[in-house]
Amino acid sequence: MSLFDEKFLPLIENSGKTDSELEKIMQLPRSIIYDWRTGRNKSSYKKYASNFASYFNVSTDYLLGNETKSPTTPATDDQIKFALFGTTEIDDELYEDVKRIAKIQQSLKAEKAKKG
Repeated sequence: MSLFDEKFLPLIENSGKTDSELEKIMQLPRSIIYDWRTGRNKSSYKKYASNFASYFNVSTDYLLGNETKSPTTPATDDQIKFALFGTTEIDDELYEDVKRIAKIQQSLKAEKAKKG
């Protein structure tokens, strides 16, 4: 089993997002995940380990096989709702607003980090 199949692919498949959504979110080249899946591009996934590590909250050492500790399972929407509001009975519109705000903050933080 390749490093991609062992470390990257489970994160992709358990993300609940399409390949193109992940590529956009993680600022990856278009269709690169498809290329990795099909073996058309066998090793460039290592180049993007930091993008994956940042998005999936795992270490690059884990992704590159230098650490055996597996990542935590991503939280479900209900777990996130409970952590934020103390209940899962939250209006979906409010929850989506909170997620949009979090993504904006994440983008701003990434931009600030790039500028140094």
